[in-house]
Amino acid sequence: MLINSVDIKTNNNRSFGHSSPWSDSPYKRNEQVLVGLTTAAGTLSGMALLAKYEGYSLNPKRMFKNIKNSFWAKREFETLPVLSLGAGSCLGGLAGGYMIDKNKENRKAKKREALLQMTNISLPIIFTSLKIRK
Repeated sequence: MLINSVDIKTNNNRSFGHSSPWSDSPYKRNEQVLVGLTTAAGTLSGMALLAKYEGYSLNPKRMFKNIKNSFWAKREFETLPVLSLGAGSCLGGLAGGYMIDKNKENRKAKKREALLQMTNISLPIIFTSLKIRK
């Protein structure tokens, strides 16, 4: 069996079936960054709502003063908190997609994609939590 060596310096332009997630998109780099930022904002808002609901302060000075007693160090993430974080992420990405794309047909596709992502997040978590409870 013949094995060819691969020299990284000379074969730098060779593709092994992997492409960059940025290369296939019809959107500009700054538009993709905007969607990423709105997704992060959606996730952070879900985290903030969970922390506030649990009675923790959202004041950054109090949050980082004693990190071992903060919401993130003490919270056991169960089914509903994880689903709420996933929903925040999906809704943030959907909002970012709506901000950069004004085409109605693309918006319908974005709604379907957000629903599909939420299903991909929720179904494994729900079924796993049901199995663990038995």
